[in-house]
Amino acid sequence: MRRTKLSKFLDLSGIISKILLVVNHLENLELIFTFILRDTRALRLVDILADRVSFFVEKHITLRDAENFMAYYEYLMSTSEERKPLKFEPKLIKAFINRTYADLEKATQEFRAKKLYEYLENKLGVGEIGEEDMRLMKIIVQQERMPTIDKLKERIRTAMILKWLQGPLKERLGKGLQDYIVFLATVHGQYQTGGVFDVDWQPYEVPEEDTNIIEKEFEVFKLALINVIKKIKAARSKEISSDEGHEQFRFILDSIDHLIEHQEKGNLDSVEAFTDKLVVSSFLIYVQDEFVKKDEDLQKFIQLAVSLYYQFRDEQNRHAFRARK
Repeated sequence: MRRTKLSKFLDLSGIISKILLVVNHLENLELIFTFILRDTRALRLVDILADRVSFFVEKHITLRDAENFMAYYEYLMSTSEERKPLKFEPKLIKAFINRTYADLEKATQEFRAKKLYEYLENKLGVGEIGEEDMRLMKIIVQQERMPTIDKLKERIRTAMILKWLQGPLKERLGKGLQDYIVFLATVHGQYQTGGVFDVDWQPYEVPEEDTNIIEKEFEVFKLALINVIKKIKAARSKEISSDEGHEQFRFILDSIDHLIEHQEKGNLDSVEAFTDKLVVSSFLIYVQDEFVKKDEDLQKFIQLAVSLYYQFRDEQNRHAFRARK
């Protein structure tokens, strides 16, 4: 049976769409790493990390509190004979927070009430709040939860900084800074799983000795970023065959292979190994973000990459365990 011109056109359109999707992903990755290289400075590295982690966490908590407050509003309306607007005042928010955070200390409850009141006041203004305000609030929260390339850039930068500070540089830093980085990493992990409810943020001043070490070794971090950008540029320059639209992502699998080789040779702390770690970890963060549109082929590639990376990580953990025995 002869294929129609329309069916051939549809096949060609699918191939073109696949190619454009891959090109767009690589452009995004290059954009992200260029941003990290350009906007990250050694002297403010720990401050950037702390600022981004606290921003993510506090935004997450505030939006969750706003969603819960909308449910609380519905509860109040359901127990009232008339669905009249409520007076928007600190007392209303405080009653909600005390109910939501009943097990937390009074100071924490007051802090959360203040944060939520300021957020709602900024979005809704003052006076009374009614059902129309709640509908508006729902739209605002949904919009603020929407994934964007800017949020993704900051997510990947945060992860890359943590990977460096907890990797090649870790043993050279003082115990105080090491503990602070572990604290930030723990809170960041809780945020990623949605398990953070409140954080007692404490100011931390990086000791001069640690600052000097970070500044001195920062060229290693920059060199790794530059190498990642080169890998992405090389991938973008490759020709894409019609049936292998995600062949340009081959460099991700190559980096996993390289990590296995680095592990076998015992040089996982080298610049080359760190570059490969950045390639793989950033790709996995990128492709699993809701901002990224995924076709069936990319989904399969993600499953393959994740499976291979977990095999490497499991073997790395086993190797570390044997080394400690």
